[in-house]
Amino acid sequence: MSGGAPTPEVLRQVRTAVAARRYGEAQQLAQRELDAGAEHPQLLHLRAIWHEEQQRFPEALADLEHAHRLDPSEFAVVMALGNLLERLNRRVDARDVFRRAVALRPDLVGTHVRLGWACENLGEIDGARAAYERAVQLDPTHAQALGRLAVIASQQGDWDEARRWAARSLAANPKEFNAELAYIRADLRQGRPEDAEQRLDRVLASPLAPDDVYLAHKELGALRHQQGRYEEAFAAWTKGNELAHQHYAPMFAAPRGVAGFTELLGEYLTAQEPWPPAPSASGPAKTHVFLLGFARSGTTLLEQVLAAHPDVVSLEEKDTLGAVVERFPISSHGLDALRDADEAALEPVRAVYWQDVTSHGVDPTSRVLIDKSPFNALRLAHIARLFPQARVLFALRDPRDVILSCLRTPFRVNGIVHQLLRVEDAGRYYASYMRAAEQIRRVVPMNCLQLRHEDLLDDFEGEIRRVCEFIGIDLQPGMLSFESAERKVATPSAHQLREGLTRARSGQWTHYAEQLAPAIRHLQPWIERFGYV
Repeated sequence: MSGGAPTPEVLRQVRTAVAARRYGEAQQLAQRELDAGAEHPQLLHLRAIWHEEQQRFPEALADLEHAHRLDPSEFAVVMALGNLLERLNRRVDARDVFRRAVALRPDLVGTHVRLGWACENLGEIDGARAAYERAVQLDPTHAQALGRLAVIASQQGDWDEARRWAARSLAANPKEFNAELAYIRADLRQGRPEDAEQRLDRVLASPLAPDDVYLAHKELGALRHQQGRYEEAFAAWTKGNELAHQHYAPMFAAPRGVAGFTELLGEYLTAQEPWPPAPSASGPAKTHVFLLGFARSGTTLLEQVLAAHPDVVSLEEKDTLGAVVERFPISSHGLDALRDADEAALEPVRAVYWQDVTSHGVDPTSRVLIDKSPFNALRLAHIARLFPQARVLFALRDPRDVILSCLRTPFRVNGIVHQLLRVEDAGRYYASYMRAAEQIRRVVPMNCLQLRHEDLLDDFEGEIRRVCEFIGIDLQPGMLSFESAERKVATPSAHQLREGLTRARSGQWTHYAEQLAPAIRHLQPWIERFGYV
């Protein structure tokens, strides 16, 4: 048998085994037929399940993609493919696959819930909310969809709305974690620590999925911090982070880790001579601005302020540079190719970038485009080479506050976040990241303005005026009252924007100096370099 369909009898045996939940038997039958050269979506799906159970993710993905090509209408395969892409952190692809699932089964609540989750992971809050609301229309008692709506509201600081959705969710399922999480966050931010503690005690005493344990300990740490019980707060964050680190290690752990990669990048760049200036390149935007730095360094605040200008459009944390990095990888070979690339090689990649920008619903034509993604500093060479007229805003904050904030923030875990779950790993990664970014800026000509978060707090209007001059816009009154803007952002600091400017979160590392010592050892050169001594 070569590339043919399995016999009807084999398919009958497979389906009988699946119906009887004899999955091992079904997988063995599928494997035997596939080894003999058969092709069938259900057999490939069964083998993909086995590969995924063995944590052989590339093989599982290959089987599911093959099955999808054989029959794009096979709903179970589409859902499995979307789930695996989500697990592999291929978020755009996952969202697109779940959109196909919704088109195939618009009457099925679960497809809308999965699409909502995929949109959330991309920071597409409006899309996520619409998907969950459609799920609730189909099933008004769907506890998970109601709970996710509550969580979205809590992330935006809409505490009353968060409570309304959470109440409906818990009425449908008293054990719905998302609803409890929204209530806990609302209680903490609205001055009800006793209520938050009671809920946390109840939640932590119940069986939880690994991601939920991680999130619950983030909130427990927030409660203890609020109470001034700093040692217990750090212990709670550490426990949740360690559990998440272990859970995601099979997916994201690597021999040298992300920090090892950035260290190698820094070493390569240190030996590089300055690149020649890139030829000018035009684009649809009046001014092209990249806003970057490191996570928790104030990029969201800057973006919200700039987005209040009528001539500015903003793109929040979308991977618009993915195709660029795929063509020119962040490696010695890839960067050498980028340095030597001519316009014939660069222009097609540049065109894909602008297509990606518009695919996210942003029209940059004749406007100032803010492309904000904190971790794009490692892509500065790509930015400067493809967009030599672009302006780069590099956000800084006291490295000790940055690392503390990373340790306590409830991120979605990906390869980079996995590096930020342990104290010393986080400090080492920050140091290697800043060294690599510094070397790129030394080697590659670019127009860059560095901005310290603390200076923004000390002289908000003056610093924003400096930024405006740098990117070529006038200061508008609405930019100084950014906290009242109706625009929604999808980052973990979204609710903090409603509080306006505050120094309450500056210098909090001093409460945790002893616990942060393993990280500070790596941070010290950058503490001094950025003037935080």
